[in-house]
Amino acid sequence: MDDLIPLLIYLLPLLLIGGVYIYLQKRRDKANLALGYTLLQNKNGARARHYLEQVRLQGPFSNQALLAFGWAA
Repeated sequence: MDDLIPLLIYLLPLLLIGGVYIYLQKRRDKANLALGYTLLQNKNGARARHYLEQVRLQGPFSNQALLAFGWAA
């Protein structure tokens, strides 16, 4: 058990940073989706596509972004 302590001291900050990084990715995706929707409502499809393209395809907002991207085309 004592030999695990140095490993935990090394890995714990990495795990915390990873969790924060995933949280920030989700927030960025949500912000890009919101910007895309707002630009679509204002009849600016070209600019909306730019923001909708920034949403990750493997993220939780990908389906909404793809649908909005289709509307913007």
